[in-house]
Amino acid sequence: MKILHIAFFIVLWYFLSSSIIFATKWEITDKFPFPLFVTFNSNLITSLLAVVITKFPGCRQRPLSKESFFKFVLPIGACVAVEIGCSNVALKLLEVSFSTVLKGSAPIFVMFWAVILGAEVFSWRLMASLLMIAIGIGLATAGEGEFKVLGLVLMLISVAMSGFRWALTHTLLQGAEEGRMTPLNAMLYTSPITGLFVLPFALGFEIKGIVGLVAELSTAEKWRIFAVLSAIGVFVAFLLLTEYTLVRATSSLTVSVAGIFKELVTIVGGIIIFHDNFDLLNIIGFVVCQIGILDYVVLRYKASLAADVHEGEEYDHVGSENGNTVNGYALEIPVDSEGDTLTTKG
Repeated sequence: MKILHIAFFIVLWYFLSSSIIFATKWEITDKFPFPLFVTFNSNLITSLLAVVITKFPGCRQRPLSKESFFKFVLPIGACVAVEIGCSNVALKLLEVSFSTVLKGSAPIFVMFWAVILGAEVFSWRLMASLLMIAIGIGLATAGEGEFKVLGLVLMLISVAMSGFRWALTHTLLQGAEEGRMTPLNAMLYTSPITGLFVLPFALGFEIKGIVGLVAELSTAEKWRIFAVLSAIGVFVAFLLLTEYTLVRATSSLTVSVAGIFKELVTIVGGIIIFHDNFDLLNIIGFVVCQIGILDYVVLRYKASLAADVHEGEEYDHVGSENGNTVNGYALEIPVDSEGDTLTTKG
């Protein structure tokens, strides 16, 4: 059931992410080319939705501690602002194919930060799988080799900040019980901080363009853009909630690898729908990346089985020490405060 649960959220994540990309590309990119403001608006709507949802009975969240704010929420907001800002500038300097190659290294950065933060245990087998994925995505998107050094540096900074953000999110959602947050809790506190960090960049780089564009638009076009921006904001809210749910159920590294698989699906979609060129080198890269992803999934599956067996052995050991076992399974027999066995009267 857990596998089906995770698979459902991955499919939902792909659907929401693709919807946001298409809506942004078809309705926003040319008509409202202000990605920083779009990011701020999406986080504003996400924050408002989170506040409304947490007002319902059963959805109320515990208050944010000062330690969690400075240790996780504030750095996550800062990372997102730097990640998006650097990425948007880099995309203007780099080709899309080369940008995709650099983004393919994201799982390596996620693992690097996760190991430092203690959220992952380093292994050469796991590192080999991630390298295979990065090399494969690079070959699958191989195109023009020209690029600007500034664009390369900015994109690497963006990917590194993305990895750090995911590692922090992993620790926030799966850390010690006293500091652990639910996905809704995380969304409630990280979204407004992210919006506040992005806002100064949006005002500094885009406000003049926004004012000029709004002055030229008709009333109907203004309402259309407002409606699309609002819809994107709602989708981003559910996307973020889905991502947090996946990180809590699996790990930040697993979500990062799932994101690479999504990139491959996008490449295939471009070939089928838009008839993009795909040569032998691209096919080899596609296959290598798939092998890397498959190897990663196998490693995670084996680790999950080993963890289940370990938990079962500990449970059996505790039951055996108390002498409470039936056919090898430990039993929990309730006792009262004095240590006497409780019985039910029939």
